[in-house]
Amino acid sequence: MNDIFRLILSLSLSGTILSFIILSIKPLIENRVSKSVQYYIWVVVLLRLVFPFSLEESLMNKVFYMNSPQAIVSTNQEIHISNNEGSPIFDTSTAYDAKEKPENKSYDYNSNSRSYFSGLFNSFNNYVFYIYLLGVIIAIATNIVNYLRFLRELRNSYKNASIQENLLLSSLANEKNKVALFKSSLINTPMLVGIFSPKIIIPDVNYNENQLKNILSHELIHLKRFDIGLKWLIMIITSIHWFNPIMILIRKEINNICELSCDEAVIRNLNDDEKQEYGDTLIFTVAQYKHPLSKLQATMCAEKKTLKKRLMAIMNYNKKSKFTIITSVLLLLVIILASLYVGACTIKAPKEPPQIIITNETDYAQNTYTVIRNKWNGEENTEHSFYELAKQNNLLTALHFITADEKFRVDFGEFKPDSVSVKVALFSDIQSESPLKIVGVPVHNYRSGIYEFSEPNDIDNNAAVAKGKIYSISATWGNNSCEYIFATETPSYFSISTIPTGNDMKKFSKLQAEAAKGNRPDLLDAEAVALEFLNSSEFTRYMKYRAIEGVNKEPISVSNYDDYTVVKYGLENQYGYIELKLVQPGKSDDDNIWMVALYNVKMRTYSD
Repeated sequence: MNDIFRLILSLSLSGTILSFIILSIKPLIENRVSKSVQYYIWVVVLLRLVFPFSLEESLMNKVFYMNSPQAIVSTNQEIHISNNEGSPIFDTSTAYDAKEKPENKSYDYNSNSRSYFSGLFNSFNNYVFYIYLLGVIIAIATNIVNYLRFLRELRNSYKNASIQENLLLSSLANEKNKVALFKSSLINTPMLVGIFSPKIIIPDVNYNENQLKNILSHELIHLKRFDIGLKWLIMIITSIHWFNPIMILIRKEINNICELSCDEAVIRNLNDDEKQEYGDTLIFTVAQYKHPLSKLQATMCAEKKTLKKRLMAIMNYNKKSKFTIITSVLLLLVIILASLYVGACTIKAPKEPPQIIITNETDYAQNTYTVIRNKWNGEENTEHSFYELAKQNNLLTALHFITADEKFRVDFGEFKPDSVSVKVALFSDIQSESPLKIVGVPVHNYRSGIYEFSEPNDIDNNAAVAKGKIYSISATWGNNSCEYIFATETPSYFSISTIPTGNDMKKFSKLQAEAAKGNRPDLLDAEAVALEFLNSSEFTRYMKYRAIEGVNKEPISVSNYDDYTVVKYGLENQYGYIELKLVQPGKSDDDNIWMVALYNVKMRTYSD
């Protein structure tokens, strides 16, 4: 339910902000920008209020989800936790005490990371949602019932138009705009009703030919632009946002600009005398209601108080210059971009802790973790520390093997968290009962929903010798939070070899000539050259010498630098990786071939 509230409230707030922007510039554009462009600008507001299209970095996503940094960046800090017996214990539901080093700063955003709006709207319960839903149903039902009642009474008062009136309508309407014409004594202003079977209804009075022509031209513009559909859309959107009083103002502005733009479309090709006649027709048809209208028909002149503005617009109308037209179009584009920036709250909150992908450079295929629901759907877990749960869930039998400064990458997929933090328990041995200490690890937002952090290597001499580490990745979505726990081991010894290849300029020149003829296009692709080298006899001999059983042919990473490229591959049945450094010896443009200059092999070996 909270997700629905977030979306609706964000749409309402974003539409309100956009409407205030337009109202603030209204005095500047009212008589300078064509009414049609102003009409479409307000249509953008309607779309903003109902369609949840948005940019991920939109204002609404920031207001509702991201008032604090996505990744909680903290310096390494020691966290001392103990019970009365002196044994370590960690309560996952409460904040921990951090003793900072004097030169370091620590930032704990856990209690403040959620925005004011997010915390407020998360407190809504199902009863509030049902009240809101009841309000929507009542608003829509009331409008539809009133419209059907008005339509029924209107049908009972229909009179067929005369032959001359129907002939005039046929001459003004094209074949695509098939519409019936009726008279009614129930109304005092012409109107268009019906979506699927549109009808023009005019008062049962004697109009002269020019008046009738102006009336029918006006209503046919409404029909051509499908303004009846817009009226229904306004009704639905107003019902959805019934709690927002600004919707009254938005609806009024859209109705007014709809009529002004319709007037503008009619008089575009009229001379001054014809404009005068059109204005006289408006005065003649201004409504003196005998019967209340619904809001779902397009009328010609429903309010006296807007008549003066419409007459002034008619008499002051002149064709816009090319510069004004271009400026108007640019203004419309700016409003569209503003609507995208204001956006809607589109970040998804998971119903259950989502599955994530944890990868690291050396042991990239390993992805074993367990989940603690610290606080989920109102239930809290306070029973065990994260490292105790790691042992209970046998995570020590499925370790990640890592090296110093190695990067971890965490992918949350479509469920981007409100905040992310990482801490690690350090052990002298992975089977130790008590950790040496618990430290915070800096986290960086790599890209949408993906975060990076590195294996800490600068804690202190005591912790730096830790062979085992248990990591906890904490993530929050609104009031829900959980931890993802996995264990790592630093192998006792890694062998590192750097082997240069036997390339020379004579070999390079020969291969470059082949590529220039188009015979070896693969040599222009660094990854293709790297893969070819892995299958070469030179590397095969090295693998046999080092007893390397196999190499995964899908690269772990490809890093491009100014003068070279590094492609990294993992070993199939051993813990380690191979880095190939590729260069372009004769580089002067982008058409030079790649060659493997050297390769680094880092592999776990056993000292015992």
